[in-house]
Amino acid sequence: MGKKQYVKGVLLSLLVSLWLCTGLYAQTNLMTSVPCDGKSYTIQFSGDKALLSRDGSLAVPVVSGTKITKPGTYYLSVYEATGLRVETFKIKSQTKSNWTITKESDLNEAIKSCLENYQKSVTINFKYQTSMDQVEAILSKHIQKVTDTYPMLMIQNYYGKLSQDSKGNLSAQVNFKYPLQVTNTLKKYDTQALSGMANMVNTLVKPYMKDYEIEQALLMGLMNQVTYSLHEDASINATSMTHTLQGAFIGEKRIVCDGYAKTFMHLMNMVGVPTQLITGTSTDSLGESVGHAWNLIKIQGAYYHVDSTWADQHFETLGLYDYINEQDTYMAQDHVWDKSQYPKAVTLTYTFPNSPVSVSQVTKVASPNELEAGIEKVKSQQKGNGTLILQKQSQWHWDEEEVAEQLYEVLDESYSCYSEEKYDCVMIYYLKEE
Repeated sequence: MGKKQYVKGVLLSLLVSLWLCTGLYAQTNLMTSVPCDGKSYTIQFSGDKALLSRDGSLAVPVVSGTKITKPGTYYLSVYEATGLRVETFKIKSQTKSNWTITKESDLNEAIKSCLENYQKSVTINFKYQTSMDQVEAILSKHIQKVTDTYPMLMIQNYYGKLSQDSKGNLSAQVNFKYPLQVTNTLKKYDTQALSGMANMVNTLVKPYMKDYEIEQALLMGLMNQVTYSLHEDASINATSMTHTLQGAFIGEKRIVCDGYAKTFMHLMNMVGVPTQLITGTSTDSLGESVGHAWNLIKIQGAYYHVDSTWADQHFETLGLYDYINEQDTYMAQDHVWDKSQYPKAVTLTYTFPNSPVSVSQVTKVASPNELEAGIEKVKSQQKGNGTLILQKQSQWHWDEEEVAEQLYEVLDESYSCYSEEKYDCVMIYYLKEE
């Protein structure tokens, strides 16, 4: 009897501890700003590992003692025994109207500085061996690289004027045009976006979450916040900011594919989940190839595609989840990209049908013993469209027609079902007809 009381006491103590921890997580911001002199910062941490993102760029592993000197807003995600914490610090940038480049890779810093300060003109002096024919291509390549790397940067177009002095040294006078021409307004939108993303992270992400849980929380948060801008015609609902991350946090929060992809990229890298931008093409509803952008995310050491634009549209129109954590083979059906430039996405483990994350209106069944409970769950959730996922098809050889019949028995007459096999799972979609 004494032992039982002791066990109850231990359990009660554990429950109180968990309650206190949960309360602490709920009340404490995940992100904290740390003091920095604005010139340099030396990273110090004692956790198991840490990842660092500069201005929302791809989060990369970093070691304690690393000194940071390049300008930017940094996010240090540290994994400790108590969970994840994120420190932010800022190295100040200096606006320069004249840059001297001694090697091609230096061009990235010059372009980044110009774009983040919304400079309208800059002179770039090339102090290494190149030609006038090469400079135009070099500028185009690096402007694209910088805007793909740092998701908050925006540019509408640019043009340059080349000149050469008597010694053969080349210079380029580069003029930038932004979606809006009022610099103070653009900077205000930057502030709103940074504040909005920090609020999303602090509200939706808890220290105890795994990376796939963080991904799901922030992806759903993004999809709930923004609206896809159906038309490029500004008189209908698009604005000059729909192609930007900032567009997700201003006005009606209307964005298009690159706005989705850049916002998702920045959010994930802020919390140490490595995510990069993919640019390519996709096949639209008319069967035409159009420019498109989406993401490649690294979850538990493996890569997956996330197209938050298409995921949002599928959920909005059908109430179904798709284009979340997909493999290369699935994406290649209607997306085209330069596969040589990105890691392969070939792992099944955290594809959406196999992920352990719970999602509203999605019921996952791992074995025949769970099927009855799964059917009952669907019956109790008749609020709209949904999905019943039968996992491990290669092991259980699910009879999808038989399961669909069981669904029809518990769903009302307004529902219809269809199915497909995906990632060793049978996906049975039940759709409520209008």
